[in-house]
Amino acid sequence: MDEVAAAAGVGVGTLYRHFPTKTDLLHALYAERLAEFAAKAERYVSDPPWDRLAALVSAMIEAQSTDLALAEAPTCEVADTRPELATVRIAFQRGLERLMAAAVASGDLRPDITQRDIVTLCFNRHLVGNPGGWQTYASIVLAGLRAPTTQEL
Repeated sequence: MDEVAAAAGVGVGTLYRHFPTKTDLLHALYAERLAEFAAKAERYVSDPPWDRLAALVSAMIEAQSTDLALAEAPTCEVADTRPELATVRIAFQRGLERLMAAAVASGDLRPDITQRDIVTLCFNRHLVGNPGGWQTYASIVLAGLRAPTTQEL
């Protein structure tokens, strides 16, 4: 917490007044990230759904790979137990659900892919500490999510 306070340019007392425990701070960071991802899912609705989904998936994988705070964030199951986390998680899920439905309707996303599949692939704790390798992983994930073209069938 001392390092976080110093990096934020505040006293440790100020940090503890806002976040009494490290867990409280991690939950706040998790909520902030999920809100960012929810907003990203709803952004640029005039763009093709696949492009939007690919950008969101890539952003989530990059964040999981490079953001150590996100790596320590709670799981979705923990988010269900804390109202402030559950609310933002629901917003994220709804945005992802709409985006996935649009990508399936456009024929770009495999129809058998679930939200859980995407969340599991993107928020994989094994990605942590590989800030240079996330792009390769993201390209593999996106290739697996993409619906085959008629030529591939």
